[in-house]
Amino acid sequence: MTPPPYALEVFREQTLLRLASATHTELPAGPGLRRAAVVLCVLEQDDVLGVLVIKRAYRGRNPGQWGLPGGRLEPGETPETAALRELHEELGLLVDPSDVLGRLDDFPASSGFIITPIVAAVPAPGPLVPSPD
Repeated sequence: MTPPPYALEVFREQTLLRLASATHTELPAGPGLRRAAVVLCVLEQDDVLGVLVIKRAYRGRNPGQWGLPGGRLEPGETPETAALRELHEELGLLVDPSDVLGRLDDFPASSGFIITPIVAAVPAPGPLVPSPD
């Protein structure tokens, strides 16, 4: 049986090929710039693909805004490690590093961060447990 054209397996295969053949832009760190990573986490439910987003707390950075899960890199972390750690902290979702498909171009944010988007496809995420923070 052939999976529907929008199935997670098809998305995974096509995205791996596209990201492997592309060169991503990595911006250099500079004075006043810190590194952060977000994860574009693709899931499938009832044969429909979706992306996880979170609503930030009404305090601190970007209060009340919708965005991708993520945050700053801790010393010694790669963008991939930081993005998966933040996804677990924010939504209780443990993602295996093998579910990471690649990364997109770095971009500077007005908050003083250089952000690296990481793309992951998660086949069976289980229940999400949003952080009360």
